Amino acid sequence: MSSRKPHSKNKSRESIFDLHPDIYEAMIPWGKRLVREMPFIQSVLEKNRVRKVLDIGCGPGHHAVALQQAGYKVTGLDNSLLMVKYARSQALKSGSSVRFIQGDILKLAATLRTRYDAVLALGNMLAGLPDRDSLEMALEQIHACLNPGGVFFLQVLNYQKLLVPGTYDIPPRPFEWKGTPGLFLRHFEKEADQVQTAFILLLHKDGQWESESHLGHHLLFSKKLLKESLLKAGFTKLKFRSGYEIKPSSPPGSNDIIVVANA
Repeated sequence: MSSRKPHSKNKSRESIFDLHPDIYEAMIPWGKRLVREMPFIQSVLEKNRVRKVLDIGCGPGHHAVALQQAGYKVTGLDNSLLMVKYARSQALKSGSSVRFIQGDILKLAATLRTRYDAVLALGNMLAGLPDRDSLEMALEQIHACLNPGGVFFLQVLNYQKLLVPGTYDIPPRPFEWKGTPGLFLRHFEKEADQVQTAFILLLHKDGQWESESHLGHHLLFSKKLLKESLLKAGFTKLKFRSGYEIKPSSPPGSNDIIVVANA
């Protein structure tokens, strides 16, 4: 590392992911992630005879495109216009027919005006909601977008497990973006009923490290909170899992909470 001090940009109120979809694309091992996650997701969709899927918080669209290629009719929705534009461009390159739109999860029904057989919320996207009231409102909107008996597939980080000592640091993630080395750092700290988050993006440019940071809060999810909120929104037949394995391992090694629920 250069001995020169890192240059730091102003802290942004927007997510680093939202501001830099192409860098987010570079820092995630999408191939490995899809191999790990898609078999179980598809098994749930097949069991529930799903044909029409909504992927909320779709990011660059890899799950949506993979599902479309598997024969599903898919719509991807993200709050970030930059991310939606990026997902559209990537889908076009792969010849995918996925429809990508910008939308607010708290206004799903008015934005979409249609119903789906399944709604996916992957990658801890619901954790970014500001409070429990917003979570319950989002779940009500998701429920309203599902056909009767439709399935909701939710994945969030299990902060109750990660934050046993009060703080948790995910190991630095090295990546390369357009030939530029980078590091992505994440710190989580328990704060009452929320999780204080710090995301730091480092890029090595012109002999020095430049940094960009985002400070925020996530909801402190627990099985109890999710169960109460899902039932209040009208969901039934809740099934909790700790990972994507079709046959869960014992003891569970995953840091996820996965919930499959029906409308």
